[in-house]
Amino acid sequence: MGDLYCVKLGETMRQQFVDWAATYSSGNALLVLPNNLLVKEVKNKSDVYAVNMDYLPHEILRLNGQDGRMLLSRRAQEYVIKNVVLQKEAEGELIYFKELHTADSFIQALTNLFGEFARSGVTIEELEQVVEAWDRKEQAFLKDREICLLYSAYNKYLQQNEWYDMEGLYRLAIQTLATTECIIPWKCLFFSDFYQFDSLEIQLLEQLSHCCAVHVGMVGSGTDEPLYAATHNSINDLIAIGFSKHNDTQQTLRAEALDHFVNNWKREIIPFETESEALTIFETADAETEVRAVLAQLKAQLFSGAKYEDYALVVRKIDDYTGLRSLFDEYGIPTTLTKVTTLLGQPLTELITNLLNYGCYKQDLKLLIKLVSSNFLQVLYGIDTGIFIKTASEQYFKDCQSWKEYCRNNEVLSEEEWLMVERLLNFAVDLPHAVEGKDFCQKLLDLLLDWKIEYQIGSLYQKGNINLFQLTSILKTLDKCKDVIQSIEKIFACGEVDRKVSLIEFTKLWQELCLESNVILEPGNNNGIKVLEASNVQGVFFKHIFLLGVREGVFPRIKQENWIYNDTERKFLRELGIDLQSSGQALIEDQYFFASVVAAAQSSITFSYFVNDEAGASGYLDELQQYYPQLVVSKAAKEGRSDIWSEKVLINTLAAAEEEELRETEKKWLVQHTDSYIYFCQQLDVLRFKEKSDYQGVLNESLQEQIKDRFSARLSASALEVFAFCPFRFLVEKVWKAKVLSEQKEELEPSVEGDIYHSVLAHYFSQYRNMNISTFTEDEIQESLQLVFDKVCKEFIAEGKLQETLFWLIDKEFVFKALFKLVLMERKYQTELMASGYKILPSYFELEFGSENSNKLNLMVDQQPIGLMGRIDRIDTDEKNYFITDYKRKSVPSQKDYEKGLDMQLPLYLTAVSKILLKNDHNLLGGGYFSLGSGKRSSGCWSKQGEFLPWVRKGQQEWEDFLAAAELLLVDMVRQLWQASFVTEPKKACPSYCPGLDICRFRLVNENNNEEKNDDE
Repeated sequence: MGDLYCVKLGETMRQQFVDWAATYSSGNALLVLPNNLLVKEVKNKSDVYAVNMDYLPHEILRLNGQDGRMLLSRRAQEYVIKNVVLQKEAEGELIYFKELHTADSFIQALTNLFGEFARSGVTIEELEQVVEAWDRKEQAFLKDREICLLYSAYNKYLQQNEWYDMEGLYRLAIQTLATTECIIPWKCLFFSDFYQFDSLEIQLLEQLSHCCAVHVGMVGSGTDEPLYAATHNSINDLIAIGFSKHNDTQQTLRAEALDHFVNNWKREIIPFETESEALTIFETADAETEVRAVLAQLKAQLFSGAKYEDYALVVRKIDDYTGLRSLFDEYGIPTTLTKVTTLLGQPLTELITNLLNYGCYKQDLKLLIKLVSSNFLQVLYGIDTGIFIKTASEQYFKDCQSWKEYCRNNEVLSEEEWLMVERLLNFAVDLPHAVEGKDFCQKLLDLLLDWKIEYQIGSLYQKGNINLFQLTSILKTLDKCKDVIQSIEKIFACGEVDRKVSLIEFTKLWQELCLESNVILEPGNNNGIKVLEASNVQGVFFKHIFLLGVREGVFPRIKQENWIYNDTERKFLRELGIDLQSSGQALIEDQYFFASVVAAAQSSITFSYFVNDEAGASGYLDELQQYYPQLVVSKAAKEGRSDIWSEKVLINTLAAAEEEELRETEKKWLVQHTDSYIYFCQQLDVLRFKEKSDYQGVLNESLQEQIKDRFSARLSASALEVFAFCPFRFLVEKVWKAKVLSEQKEELEPSVEGDIYHSVLAHYFSQYRNMNISTFTEDEIQESLQLVFDKVCKEFIAEGKLQETLFWLIDKEFVFKALFKLVLMERKYQTELMASGYKILPSYFELEFGSENSNKLNLMVDQQPIGLMGRIDRIDTDEKNYFITDYKRKSVPSQKDYEKGLDMQLPLYLTAVSKILLKNDHNLLGGGYFSLGSGKRSSGCWSKQGEFLPWVRKGQQEWEDFLAAAELLLVDMVRQLWQASFVTEPKKACPSYCPGLDICRFRLVNENNNEEKNDDE
């Protein structure tokens, strides 16, 4: 017997279920919830027993005498699948996946896919039938066949050993419930605040409903309404297995503006015309500034008497906010967040890692020095490990043996200390090349026992050499290290019997598991500010919510397609009965999470994000402003000294101020809270950065002449843009020719990706010069684009620009899809343009000017000619009209960038086309950008005549004056450059790839002015 209660957005059946469950005798009712936050809340406020979903299969099997089965961890699953893949490759059964079979990323992707198969409820036989019905050819057929082969082998391997992954445990519980002998104590089960159930969970609910009463509460209606797209399938699945549907009409009290959201979001757009403080948006220049701005607002409100329980801070993924707990501590705000650190970074873990690495490569002197320099040796042996670093830096040693002899002969350590170090080194040297995994684990456990860490640190604590925090941190790290060793032992137990494991393989697994593990340094405060992920907000309510990171690519979170089966293939598989999630479904889920967060706010919600060259505001905010026309984006308010809530920020603010600006109390406070020498240095920096300071990159007259001579023959648009952005960066990058050195990576570099886009688009459209592609079918476009794409990729590989790695095999498909999307958007634009009666089509591609073998473009600057050069991505023309298209990989310059002189390319391109290509009766309509990321045209500079173009909103009335002003802008920028005033004045946030980043102190000295500098209004 099953009942389904459908509630509106922002509502929950949880409290109703708690009240109903309380009427049952102890143990007869159970409340099942999707996350630990809700479980804890119910346990704290009632006597009702609350659990999460995975509790059910475990408990059902325990109650029926089937517990104690070996449950594989995720790592163990990967290890089993890796063994299966290696076996099948050795047997010669892998052709399609042969080149990938040893790659960790392939094993991880395969584990994900097998998990999806299992959760969708598909059996091996059904998968084989689907593949047979799919009947694909050649390479696709090979892939499908090998997926079936590996999935079958994996499941048989588990069955033979009686091991279970979590999905297998669910299947066993479902089978147990279906038997007449099954025993369960519950008379009624309640499920609340889930937004979806996978196929296995639906089957579990169906079997439970035959054994006891089951009540499910979900947000949604079961219709195709976009608002409830995330819950739609699960609601209909429950109805299909016999659940009776009931619509609950309860509605939580909210501010009027927030009620408007709940009642209208994703339905008809009805503007809320009244100004309201219930919804606010602000932006900042970087992630840390965003968090600090939120915490400053929060602190001020708490200081005014607000209650902690009334507030929540929400993010899409907490992993994106490392250091958030530390910032809470800095502002003195208690929070539910725990203070954690990665296990791999702890001194004890570092010592073990260094020991294993040296054991792997026993002749590597660097690894030897790294081992004996481990900080934890000071705790174990009381040795000053800095002596080893000093020795290695002052002397040259040809090998490990010469270093050891030097240390012995020169009495670097006492005899007793050297014996302890030698014992450690001998342990590493004696580690075997390969043994069974359990033997390595036992050696590490024996070593930890031999070190007597508890006794050592207890003694240090008693002597006052370490404090209580350090003592507990070391003990927690020790326990975690033992846990990791036990996990490794369980993982290797899932392999073949007596299989030897290399020390290198063991060390790699040790490091990976330590990296994934955290040490809890301090617990969270249950009474502090709650920090939640957006996916866990459904069903909870707060008066005030701060939603951070409402930014492109973050919320909604861009989920990459699975590269084994992409979205197109998954669509076919769904039609054949295997429901695998697509990246589009992930976006639907994010849409639900966003709506749930807004609906959880009863009085106010504040949205925030930061803007940089990579991304800006989320599309959610653009959509939100359609419902709230009065809602405008503001800059995070700059804190005055009296409004600063962080001691660190106050120190930096006061130290950056000129001495005469400080009150006596401020000076005294600053000296008390900082080292006097640091204070002196910071004051000196303030003097250095005064306007026209000799230390501000202003060169003397003789050097000015050299700069003018050097940059008088020819300048590019990119060089002018660098100077416009920050003169000091121009000095470092263009004058000193400094570069950021980095090793070549396997991943596709953004610059190479951008070059591929430009080259493919130029080659593709040049095939159809002055031709209209609006009549081309998608298949025709895809076929011709694929040929161009493959040719360009081969050329890039042959020229060494692109590495044919595993990463490229994965990235290649995504890059092509983005290009295909862009060409389809171009087809749409051409269709709209033709409908308006104009036949302006792509005519020029990669048009160069200013170089030795191209059209010259000279401007007069102070009666001296200078050549300007560049390359225009594309120019579209008809008999009379011209317009420019510049491709941008991600963000495009705004009109404000042009006005500030930060966009130098467009003025240069407009000037070049008007002087080189235009004849008297020709019109230059303008120029704009085509974003390769979004596949849309946007921004730019256009004449009034160009307003017929589908993407142009408003053109310049005085176009000739505008073009003249563009030329003057170029002239003025060249004049400034010749004056050789290379001051550190970035107009926006400094990019991480700036070659002058390590020697530029602008950010440190001008921290309190950065916001004004980055203002893009």
